[in-house]
Amino acid sequence: MRNVLDRLSGLAYATDGPLRVSGLGDRTGSATGVLVPLLASWDIPVEYTFTDQSPLLVAQARRTLGKKYPFMKLAVQDIERPPSDGLAGQQHIVIASHCVHATRSLTDSTRNIRQALRPNGFLMTFEMKEAWPALDITFGLYEGWWLFEDGRTHEYTQPEVWQRSLAEAGYGAVDWTDGELPEHKYYMVLIALASKV
Repeated sequence: MRNVLDRLSGLAYATDGPLRVSGLGDRTGSATGVLVPLLASWDIPVEYTFTDQSPLLVAQARRTLGKKYPFMKLAVQDIERPPSDGLAGQQHIVIASHCVHATRSLTDSTRNIRQALRPNGFLMTFEMKEAWPALDITFGLYEGWWLFEDGRTHEYTQPEVWQRSLAEAGYGAVDWTDGELPEHKYYMVLIALASKV
């Protein structure tokens, strides 16, 4: 993650204030727990905004992380809705950790995320690309697991479906991790440029 963020920050950041990074839907704070210390180690001004649709989880993050990192903001935000005025058009990088798939429409949700980005900003999302029966057994009882209404046959879907949805949402270049490592069978990191190239 560090290498990818180092590269993205160099591409997205200009000297017009802090590098603005937003984390979406990090319900457990696991990605934030890794990301925020990384951002704190950089030699540039950074503003990190933790968001989730749950006010309870935002309050919990405020208690556990907000005081430790003064550059951190917290906000309630549902990615199925356009971003609030405080987030719209402001973010250099938006990081979504295993949450965009759990929406009704990949295109609509990523379009909302795109509205939070600056024209030269990037979306970086961690997602699974293969259905894993153990997860269906574990999470399949949650209503939110089956929200999708956009033609997908499962919560998790192939990179090409993501690429098409991101293009429909107005993103430019889209790429994802792939390779021979065992984890690449199920997991990927997708990166999308907010503007057309």
